[in-house]
Parts: sequence; C-alpha cells; structure tokens
Amino acid sequence: MLLRNLSVLSCSSGFTVWTYRCDDLAKALAPDYFLSACDMLRVGDLVIIRASLGVAQRYVATCTETSVILEKLL
Repeated sequence: MLLRNLSVLSCSSGFTVWTYRCDDLAKALAPDYFLSACDMLRVGDLVIIRASLGVAQRYVATCTETSVILEKLL
C-alpha cells in the first residue's frame, strides 16, 4: 500500500514531524500500517494522523523493513 497523504511538516537535527490524512483512524493506528514508508520514517519521529473523526499523535517506536509500530505519546 502506498501512503499518498504522508507529508513532512517539519524536520530538524534528524527528527521529523509527519502529518498523515486518512478516512479511518483505527486502520492508520494499526501495527505495520506505515510499513510502506519504513524507508522514510525513523525511530522517534512524530506522526500526526488527521482523520475525518479525530486526530492522533504517535511516535515511531519500531521501524524496520518488516515492522513499523507507532506508540502513544506519554
């Protein structure tokens, strides 16, 4: 799956804030949803997910060729 709505909001010192627009927030929060972007994401990056029914902020906890996991901010 190609993530067409994933965009860089800000980038500095190896840290990136991403924004992603989608229709289904629950799907976007599922493990490995962002797997096709593993070559762009880095552990510690922030992803702001904007959906029709809400917004979520997550950080990239795991990012490998086989797994991308986003976790809640503390």
